[in-house]
Amino acid sequence: MFSRGARRSCLLSPLTVEPFRAMVAQAPDPNRYVVGIEAQHVRARLETERAILEVTDAARIKARRSLDNAEAEVREQKAVLARLEERRDAHAAFLYSTEERHELQQAVVDAQRVLLHPIRKIPLDILARIFVQCQPNIKFHPSDHYNITGELIRRAQTESLNLAAVCRRWRLAALSSARCWSQVCFYLDEITGNGMCKALYETVLERSASTPLSVILVRWGTAKAEQQGAVNTIKSALSRCVALIVDVKLLEADDAVHSILSSPAPKLKYARLIVDDVSELSPNVVWLPDASFLRSLNIDGCLISYLKPSSHLTSLVL
Repeated sequence: MFSRGARRSCLLSPLTVEPFRAMVAQAPDPNRYVVGIEAQHVRARLETERAILEVTDAARIKARRSLDNAEAEVREQKAVLARLEERRDAHAAFLYSTEERHELQQAVVDAQRVLLHPIRKIPLDILARIFVQCQPNIKFHPSDHYNITGELIRRAQTESLNLAAVCRRWRLAALSSARCWSQVCFYLDEITGNGMCKALYETVLERSASTPLSVILVRWGTAKAEQQGAVNTIKSALSRCVALIVDVKLLEADDAVHSILSSPAPKLKYARLIVDDVSELSPNVVWLPDASFLRSLNIDGCLISYLKPSSHLTSLVL
């Protein structure tokens, strides 16, 4: 027979499973009855196997008990986890409700605080002057550094509209002052030069009333027939234009921009003409024919022979 320690070591080692399987596979013939010495050996082995069976049965019972304890602990921990998740969901719901109440209360506080904001005490005429100062600082004087960029053009086109869209009071202030709309920027690209922005230009000119205008015409692409509508809108504003910037890449002989340069501008004082390339024109062409009060002129890329002399001209930059 095996000793108790040997039996335990056999049960604890996973390698002892294979010999047991081999013994079961080599079982004697069940129809034969053993006698004599062979019977003694069988009885001794039977005692040994019964002892091992007792050990395996005890181990099985212990393992089953351990498994039951583990499953009970798992169920207990799952119950604890379920309670924690329930508490978490309750806290999350409470947080959501408090945040919602906080947002509503913040809106109430903001609405009351706005009523006491100092800007509400500013008269509309002062507010309109502030809006005028918010306009993009475009350099019209020929001696100033030329600062026209795409971003500046975008601001010049939309600044007054954005200020008027803030609230009803700001809209009243913007509409009450024609100076807020006295700077008009025409950007003749493939989108804004095809008539789609004609309503925008006409709105700005209408709101400017009879105030003197500063007009900017920028076309960094090629001339197109669709730009004639915007050109006609510009020509209608030249009669009260005091500052003019024309910045085009190419000025061809049949270009509609020529009709702008040759239109009457009796109040024009500052002009900046920037053309990278000019096609040959008729010698009878005269630019700015009625600009008798023109004081400052900056010409870049243009021929001065197309310009009519002015007795009030004090600054000429070529």
